[in-house]
Amino acid sequence: MREVIPCLKLTQIPQAHLVIRGIAHIRGQAISIFDLAMTLEEEPSYELDNNFVIITEYNRIVRGFLVANINRIIESSWAKILPPPTSIGPNSFLTAVTKIADKIIEIIDVEKVLAEVLEVDDPVVENLREHSSVENEQRRPHILVVDDSSVARKKITKTMAQIGIDTTVVANG
Repeated sequence: MREVIPCLKLTQIPQAHLVIRGIAHIRGQAISIFDLAMTLEEEPSYELDNNFVIITEYNRIVRGFLVANINRIIESSWAKILPPPTSIGPNSFLTAVTKIADKIIEIIDVEKVLAEVLEVDDPVVENLREHSSVENEQRRPHILVVDDSSVARKKITKTMAQIGIDTTVVANG
C-alpha cells in the first residue's frame, strides 16, 4: 500500500471490466480504480464521493482500490500473520488472517484479485520464449518454486511450462 486518499472524480473507461470503475488522475499519473466490493461479489459502491481509494503498487504498476470506509491502518509483524483456514477453498480471495484486539482480520490477496479481473498473460513469457534455444531444450532444467501466494505460484509455473522448464511447486520452505 502506498497511500489512502478520498475518492476523486473518476473517468469511465468504455468496455472495461465491470469492477474497474474508471481512472483517476493522481499526482500526474492515470490510475485504474477497482471497486473492491464488486470484486468480492458484494454490492458496488455507488456514492463515490464518500469512498476512499487505497493506492497500491504491484509488479511496478500503480492501481487503486475503491473502498467504502477505512477504520484504521495497522502494521503487523509476519509472525502474527497466519494462513487462512483450508476449508475456505482455493477460489477465495483470502490469503491470510491475523488477530488484533480479539478480532480476526482477513487479509485479501490483491494479486489474485488483479489476476482474475485482468486475465492478463505476462509479456515476459514471450521474451523468454524468444531466447530459449535447442541447447536449453536438451539440458531441460528443473526448478523449485516456493511462494506463499497461490497466484504467484500459478503464474511462475505457467511461465516455466511455456518456456519448457519443469517445476516442483510448494507454498513454503
